[in-house]
Amino acid sequence: MREKDFSKYLLVIIIVALAILVFLLIKPFVGAILGSFALTYLFYPVFRWISLKTGRENLSSFLTCAFVIILLFVPLGFILNTLSREAYVGYLVSKQKIVGIENLVADCQQQNALCSTLNYFRDILSQPKVKYQIQTSIEKVTTYIVREISDLVFSIPHLILNFFILIFLTFYLFKDGKRLIAKIKHVLPLRPSYKDHLFNRIEKVTYAVTFGYLIVALIQGAVAAIGFFIFQISSPITWGAVVAFLALIPFVGPTLIWLPASLVKILSGMLSHNTGEWVGGLLLAAYGLLIISGIDNILRPKIIGEKGNIHPFVVLIGVLGGLPVFGLVGIFAGPLVLAITITLLELYANERGAKE
Repeated sequence: MREKDFSKYLLVIIIVALAILVFLLIKPFVGAILGSFALTYLFYPVFRWISLKTGRENLSSFLTCAFVIILLFVPLGFILNTLSREAYVGYLVSKQKIVGIENLVADCQQQNALCSTLNYFRDILSQPKVKYQIQTSIEKVTTYIVREISDLVFSIPHLILNFFILIFLTFYLFKDGKRLIAKIKHVLPLRPSYKDHLFNRIEKVTYAVTFGYLIVALIQGAVAAIGFFIFQISSPITWGAVVAFLALIPFVGPTLIWLPASLVKILSGMLSHNTGEWVGGLLLAAYGLLIISGIDNILRPKIIGEKGNIHPFVVLIGVLGGLPVFGLVGIFAGPLVLAITITLLELYANERGAKE
């Protein structure tokens, strides 16, 4: 082997080894790093507007980061506090209803199918074993929610560190992001036309996924709030905001709110012989399934597919794979990684076809 070839291969080995070490170093903070890129992309127009007003990059970056903290993390803390409080209150109310079920429900004297059904379910729910199982299930669910929130509280030091990295990196990406992209473009061993195509693709997919998820989440939250108001769920605006936040979790997010709410209304109506209550619960369930969750299944793939020119199946696989790997940021990072991979394969195929 010639000395020149040996030096080249040795350099490649060293670069690969260092890349592996760098990955191991940043692995605990991958979520925060990817989150900083997502926040920079989302709020860069805000930074640019503030920068035009102040003319100072450092000050503009600081003000934009402060705006991000107020806009995102203050509502997040409020939502977590609301979920924790409502879970505990819901447990107490449900326990009281189950324990005092005989006093809350009167026999339905009319001889019709509705009364027979109500009495049948009431008799079942009045049995000690059934009441015990229901109460135990409620305790398990409540304990799980409280435990998860407690784990979140105990992991505060780690969260603070990740939060610091997130904001710190976001601060510098605002002011130095363009220069960083220019350096990455310069280092990439691709033709200039391929570089432009790759970065245009990244920007298009990032915009499509970000726009698709955020817009659909806001729409779902608004639609949910309207539905909760119509069907007389307490604090509809608050729960609509919670739905909007949970809508970022694919497929099951909003269901975690509207399904328990509808089941509580159905059960409460049947136990109290309030036909309007349990019918309202059924209608809320239908509204949640067809309207609230239906928006997610119809509108989101359409927006992402049209804006990003990416197949919905790629988005689905990217999200499902990205969530366990990157956490919540995987909603954006997963589809983006797949899109970049597909684009590089397309460029490789074009290059190989041109040579042949």
